[in-house]
Amino acid sequence: MSDLTSIDILLATYNGAKYLNQQLQSLLAQTVQHWRLIVRDDGSSDDTLNLLEDFKQKYPNKMFIIKDTKGSLRAMKNFSELITYSQASYTMFCDQDDVWLPNKIELSLRHLQKLEAQYGVQEPLLAYTDLKVVNDQLSVIHESMWDYTQVIPERDQKWNRLLTVNPAVGCTIIFNQTLRNFITPIPSQAVMHDWWLALVACFFGHLDFIPQSTMLYRQHQNNVVGAKKHKKKKPLEYFNQDTLSTMRTQLQQAQKQIEAFVDVYHRRLDKDTLHILKSFATLDLDAFVTSRMFLLKHDIVKRDIPTSIGFLLRA
Repeated sequence: MSDLTSIDILLATYNGAKYLNQQLQSLLAQTVQHWRLIVRDDGSSDDTLNLLEDFKQKYPNKMFIIKDTKGSLRAMKNFSELITYSQASYTMFCDQDDVWLPNKIELSLRHLQKLEAQYGVQEPLLAYTDLKVVNDQLSVIHESMWDYTQVIPERDQKWNRLLTVNPAVGCTIIFNQTLRNFITPIPSQAVMHDWWLALVACFFGHLDFIPQSTMLYRQHQNNVVGAKKHKKKKPLEYFNQDTLSTMRTQLQQAQKQIEAFVDVYHRRLDKDTLHILKSFATLDLDAFVTSRMFLLKHDIVKRDIPTSIGFLLRA
């Protein structure tokens, strides 16, 4: 594989000094080194900015630090802003507190280039990998986050499941220039930047997975999202107020995201798909029978049967 392929790695930081250096060192240890790190800090009050400046002084050609007056954007909008600075053939996301395994870039790049060879570089393409779940000291909690959270990519990356579930964790994905140009800007109604990209790739290009863990996904108390072990609930747990509120909120957020998706891309969607997405976005959850019939008809459920039952009963 040629090292001449240009890759932008987008890093959003916020008070990440405790773990940041380990992540930066893992980038330097990659088997593919023709990358540029684009960083935007979200208003850190710890030593994060000093660490970034030190790294930039040591490796001036490896890092570009965005300095603007937009203030704190939080994770999704921060990454959305970072995307506008990327001009490389390929783009990857990076979290400040993880550690990349040495072949992460090489494995991801090789897979995406195979997709380009198959479908063409003008197709919006995105690939994602599995992760090893680790604690704050990098001790392995589980070798596969997909197993840990019961993700089955073959099932969960289908368009109907993507309406309510996102299997493509941002820090594992790589996408091509065509997809990057397709998704800018990401609307504020998007739940997260990675979910939006997965939707666009699925509907207008190709979304694919690499069945291998390429990084250590650190779990600690400050994770924005994090890996939550899948636990099957007891039947009565689906009827408590916390479960009701959580499932309904998640579904309403997903509906708003698809409403924005339709608003942006309605001219590119075929008539039948547009009708389904509009119906999902405007689904009246209080109309119990008709809304559940719609969700079942289009297989818009959760990852396992018990959770799906709870989701349909209590959303």
